[in-house]
Formats: sequence, C-alpha cells, structure tokens
Amino acid sequence: QQCEPGVRKLADHIAELLTDSERWLNETRCEAYVASGVPADLADRVLVLNALSTAMDIVRISEDTDRDIVDLARLYFGAGVSLGLLMLRRQAWIMPAATEWQRLVVDMLVDDSYAQQREIVRRLVADGVDGSGDGLEKWVARKAGPGSHVQSVLLDVAHASPPDLAMLTVASQRIRAVLA
Repeated sequence: QQCEPGVRKLADHIAELLTDSERWLNETRCEAYVASGVPADLADRVLVLNALSTAMDIVRISEDTDRDIVDLARLYFGAGVSLGLLMLRRQAWIMPAATEWQRLVVDMLVDDSYAQQREIVRRLVADGVDGSGDGLEKWVARKAGPGSHVQSVLLDVAHASPPDLAMLTVASQRIRAVLA
C-alpha cells in the first residue's frame, strides 16, 4: 500500500515518460486494439498496465534514493532503450526455445536484464544523472557509445531474426560490463 501513490503517479505520467519509440509503439498497439473492437479507454489501460510492469522497481529506487519518481521513471525507461535492454528482452521473447532448459535460460536472461536495468539506474543516480536533459545520453556514450563492444553486439542481436541463445547471453554479459 505504501507504493500505491507512486504507481498512480507513474500511471498518470506514463505517456510522457516513455521514449518516443515506445510511445509510437503503444499508439500503434492501441490503434490495433481499437480496430479489433476493443474500446479505446480499455486499450489505453491495458497499455499503461504493460508499461507499469516495472513500476515496483522504479518505486523502490525512488524510496531508496529520495529521488522524484517521475524523474527516475524517465531514467529507467531511457536506460532500457539506450543500453539495449528493452530490445534484448524483446528478442528473447521471440526466440524459439526447443527445450524447457532453453526456455529457462531465456527467462533467466530476461530477469537478469531487469536486474541490470535497476542497477544501471542506481548507478546513474549515484553519478548525479537525472531524467531531464542529455545526462543519460552522455553517460551511455561514455560507457557504451558507438564503436563499443556493447553497441556492436546489440546491433547484431537487433538484426537477428530470431536471435539465438548464444547471442542473447553474450549481449547480456556485454551490458553487464557497462556496470564494471
């Protein structure tokens, strides 16, 4: 119950917190839902719930750091896109798993990407980066900018259709190296 006001605040601001690409994707999904007969307000609520799947991570970081929850959400979503964590999760979800063990590894990689994203946001806060301006872009460029091992691996994963387990594992490790 203590986190409820924070989650409400995130829900109220979700459209402005998502990156442009995520906002566009949500609008496209909403249009598809509405075209298939789902009422527009219900489609919007479903998409907000999807975006809020990480709300508890954001609320906890806000409570631990005394930072504004909206600012942290902007950092959280921005870091997920900028460092390829969101793309990595999406690629993991479409990867065919031939065995239950492969599915377990994919699930573990997805869970690990959320843990990495939480840790990256904590590091951003510790480094004094806020959700406004270009602080996140500068931080990412310094840690994993163009030409880095992280970017080259993420480009390969992004263009793989579908990716394989080795690609996802290496990408996850490269992103983890950003925190080192």
